[in-house]
Amino acid sequence: MRNPAPPSAPLSWGSYWNRAGLWAQLSSIYRRLFAQREVRKYCDREFAQAGWFMEAGCGSGESAVRIPRRQRRFIALDLAAGALLRARTVGFYDQFLLGDLLRLPLATGSLDGIWNVGVMEHFAPADMPAACQELLRVLKPGGKLCLFWPHTLSPTHLVFGQVQTMVQNFKPDFSFFPPSPSMLTPFNRPDTATMLRTCGASAVRFHLSWVGGGLHYLVAVTK
Repeated sequence: MRNPAPPSAPLSWGSYWNRAGLWAQLSSIYRRLFAQREVRKYCDREFAQAGWFMEAGCGSGESAVRIPRRQRRFIALDLAAGALLRARTVGFYDQFLLGDLLRLPLATGSLDGIWNVGVMEHFAPADMPAACQELLRVLKPGGKLCLFWPHTLSPTHLVFGQVQTMVQNFKPDFSFFPPSPSMLTPFNRPDTATMLRTCGASAVRFHLSWVGGGLHYLVAVTK
């Protein structure tokens, strides 16, 4: 009798951005048809018209390209080198940084705004305060965070959750994304707002973004 195979490691971001095939194509279509629209709308509305702004977890960069430039300069930061290689191809960003959101390679108070799409839910709850403190650290006073944060009741999450469960019956190590332990729920938004204020936010607002297909809440944070 053979010993059971050891459990597989969770999908890493390096592996995720090196994927090809149908799932990669569908993800790209979503970013171009839906995420671009919500990122353009809310980032242009929330951010000042001039200054330095960073996508903290830029991925492929596809969701960012329609933000009006005005007098803004844009930085792409990601933990995965493969993601930055993709982001360089979209012709949008002014600078690129390979780095960890928990240890941003930037001076305190150096940015006017930060945004990300589908990033915050991947932090373990124990790491979330440190991640938010670090984002707020590098913002100038009055700077803005635009966090496009997935929630558990989104149609996309419900559908893909069911599909992932069915596939795992045949391929137990299958996952669409790296682990997502910190999705927003109908019950944890007040605690999330309290945590952000404890980390240094002066104001926190939640807005369900139907522009992006209802997948995300915009969590708009002012330092």
